[in-house]
Amino acid sequence: MISCRATPATLLLLAVWVASPPLLADHHEELSPRTIETKELLEYPPLFARQAKALDPKAIARECWEGYLKTQAEPWGMMPGGEPTLRFHFDNRALPWPRLQHHAVDGFDNNSRNTGAHALLHHMFGDEKKNDPTERGHFGYLMSITDPTSGFPYSADRMPRHCALGHGELAQNLILYYQQTGREEIRQWIEKMIATLRHFAVVEHKEGIGDVAAYCQGGIGGQGGFDVGTEPVRDTSNTHIGGWQHLYIGWALGAFARWYEVTGDPDVLEFGVALANRILNSQDGGNDGSFHADGSFGGNDPIASGSWHMHGHTHCLPAMVHMGRVLLGADRRLKGLELIDRTAKCMDWLYDPARNPDAGSLTGWLCEWLIVATGWDRKNDCEGCALGDVVQTACRLGAASRLDSTLVSLSRFYDRAEQIFRGQGMEAMFRVKPSYKAAVRKCLVLRVAKDLKDASAEAREAEVEKRFDVAMKTAERMTGHQLGACGFPDWANFMTSDLDADLPSIHMQGCCSDSTIRAAHAIWNETVTGNADQTRVNLAFHRDHELVKVVSCLPHRGEVNVFVKSARHVLVRVPQWAPRDRVKVFVDKKPAPLAWNGDYVVFPGTHSGQQLTVVYPLRISEVRERVMQSDYVQRWRGNTIVDIEPRGKWIPMFERPQLDTENVPQ
Repeated sequence: MISCRATPATLLLLAVWVASPPLLADHHEELSPRTIETKELLEYPPLFARQAKALDPKAIARECWEGYLKTQAEPWGMMPGGEPTLRFHFDNRALPWPRLQHHAVDGFDNNSRNTGAHALLHHMFGDEKKNDPTERGHFGYLMSITDPTSGFPYSADRMPRHCALGHGELAQNLILYYQQTGREEIRQWIEKMIATLRHFAVVEHKEGIGDVAAYCQGGIGGQGGFDVGTEPVRDTSNTHIGGWQHLYIGWALGAFARWYEVTGDPDVLEFGVALANRILNSQDGGNDGSFHADGSFGGNDPIASGSWHMHGHTHCLPAMVHMGRVLLGADRRLKGLELIDRTAKCMDWLYDPARNPDAGSLTGWLCEWLIVATGWDRKNDCEGCALGDVVQTACRLGAASRLDSTLVSLSRFYDRAEQIFRGQGMEAMFRVKPSYKAAVRKCLVLRVAKDLKDASAEAREAEVEKRFDVAMKTAERMTGHQLGACGFPDWANFMTSDLDADLPSIHMQGCCSDSTIRAAHAIWNETVTGNADQTRVNLAFHRDHELVKVVSCLPHRGEVNVFVKSARHVLVRVPQWAPRDRVKVFVDKKPAPLAWNGDYVVFPGTHSGQQLTVVYPLRISEVRERVMQSDYVQRWRGNTIVDIEPRGKWIPMFERPQLDTENVPQ
């Protein structure tokens, strides 16, 4: 398992991989296209619902904030004034029983990841997020392990002080935070990080491409970088750094895109273009991890195993779309379009079983490694980090459809955003639910029977209850965390538990925790966009916006109600699977003329107080797909999976009878 910070298990895994390299064989004969068969198109009379207890991304973000973000980290040091610094745990488990444990990457991984979570929560909750003591504690710990010269954090548990070069992500998160808070000390921190990212990069001019930026040090699953005070490595004879070049470039790309938006500095933009040129143009057949022209990735050298890592690549994708948007706005149209197009191709390839033997599920599940294509004989799990990545990417690609006339078709990615968020994103969000409690109790019974072989039944039962109470208190501190490694279609993953090898495993790497907040924010942010002159409702989720209020009846009925506040012209997107000739619209509960603008129905000349209703047939479909060489049959209501066969064993996913009904919960 890699979270772009190598754990001991990861380093062992990579060592085994290098010693026994995959065959890199041709597996085209194993490809099995996905089929989607429409079983019914259910039409219902409009409810004109003013409220519905539907999936609310803001409520999900609050649950994460009140859950893991406030409760998981523990006091570690002291800030001026007596407040504690707060250090997250990284090396965590949810099964066979919950455990929170520290790891050398805790601070510079989890605390830096969650700076972005705090920034997004500021955007969503405004004044309510001000003066958050846990936020101060998280930043306090991160600052306490940050090199004051480079601005890069290091592991507090290792000497010499070593900084991972993959902190373009932290720079990007700090920029987001600065945009929300305006804190001057954060700006100074960002300036140091931006200077360091440029200082350690090597920029060369390549004929037919332009300036190309890369790093000559790094790798090791993302932990590689520099010791505090040392100078950059300039040896360009091997710049694939174990296949992880994409990770360093992709994360930095997002930082330079955002910093250009803040500063308008043309040199910042030029360096961002040089980074983009490397991620789009591999110098060694993809062994550095760069994306191929068709959007795929992966090399042919077993030593460059990072080129096959999933999340290392998915985390590049939101940054590629963002930089593409920035370039379009800066009159660099062709390079901007190239970045956006490559991202869209990658998203298609990731989920296309007809082209990719390691394709993910329509539900959003993605394997952590390209396993089948490399011939590696083992099962694979889904790293939770990737779920935030692909939801963000799908939303940004949908938004990119408005940027250029050649990108209009990208509005289809809004359907993918809904499918992934409603599917894997929500099913792999950790909650202490009844099925989880039952699994933990079963594991504890089996473990106590091992530990207390000679004890009486009463003594073993008492010990189970004692351990169970402690376990549930620990588990509550993970609420909202995206599962660090998730099986399919079961929470339990394929990794052997280091707590008890005979029992099921759920690894909860701390780096994946912010993935739920990132996904929820992306959905919330893109549900309503625009201004009063043109307001777009892009996604069928609840959103109370200053322009309109959206009430969705999905997945129970194909009905979306929009209550106008200040919007004067409203467009509402209709899913691509809904037959256009059977869509109906109403204004204040009365039938209205139907007009289209691409995938959107148009309500011109709206005014405050109006209720706009869009009704369309709800597609009930059967999806047959192969995921990690196993075949599954799924039932979907619109963009929501509601059932799957065969089912999971320990904590089954996608069993949702409460969603497979026409009754809209109030």
